[in-house]
Amino acid sequence: MKIIVLKETNNTELLAEAKVLVNDILELARDQHSMLIYAESYWLLSQIALIELNIRNAREYLTKAQNIAEEWGIDQLAMKISIDHDKLLEKLELWEKLSTTNAQLPEIIETADIEEFFMKLYRDKGLDIQFPPEEPVMFMLLKSTGMPIYSKNFLLKEELDDSLMSGFLSAINIFAKEAFSTKGPINRIKHNDYTIIINNIESYLLCYIFKGQSFSALQKLSKIDDKIKLNDQLWDELKLIYDRTITLSDENEKVLSSIIHDVMISSV
Repeated sequence: MKIIVLKETNNTELLAEAKVLVNDILELARDQHSMLIYAESYWLLSQIALIELNIRNAREYLTKAQNIAEEWGIDQLAMKISIDHDKLLEKLELWEKLSTTNAQLPEIIETADIEEFFMKLYRDKGLDIQFPPEEPVMFMLLKSTGMPIYSKNFLLKEELDDSLMSGFLSAINIFAKEAFSTKGPINRIKHNDYTIIINNIESYLLCYIFKGQSFSALQKLSKIDDKIKLNDQLWDELKLIYDRTITLSDENEKVLSSIIHDVMISSV
């Protein structure tokens, strides 16, 4: 594969050729409705974007690849891609450092661990991936301004101190500015040992904070998103109060709490 040869040759022309080839395969897979190859092509493009030190594109491609795999029921592939995205987040500071230090291709490819990627892509296709569910920390619903209008804490009170809560809100608000000012499917960020996944639901942000793998957490947040929109009473009030300095009524707080509880319990 041209990308692996890059490690020995440092020839950037090979990377450009690989990118063209993968884009051609992607278009062919899309036209022929070969969704497995379509998702895998986006996953491969994410690795090329990493080598190019375009971290945002890498994350967007990972999200697209996972969304396609999930939409078409290719769950094992979706899990592998989600794990890859989590690993990228864990190394995010290192990737950002590489992008500012004129790192050479061999070092970049070593960091990306391309050989492991191809083993996951081809050799491990028959493996049944399972991992324990994430550890819930908090669910939040915020306006695009960053104003919280609902929160559900899954930790004991003594475990969630003011500094931790402040850190969560700061991380979410930074993301919110990016989410509403640019287009792109980035939906997870890292804050210390915690992962925060975020769905943009019109003028609101649904946020789920947890520890562990993101795959099952993303599925839960998607279910909560759907259930909110399907509940006319709750959804109508959310649209009504967006431009007002008021929060949810007690009645709809209970409705939202019930939705979250049902999703969490049914997913256990």
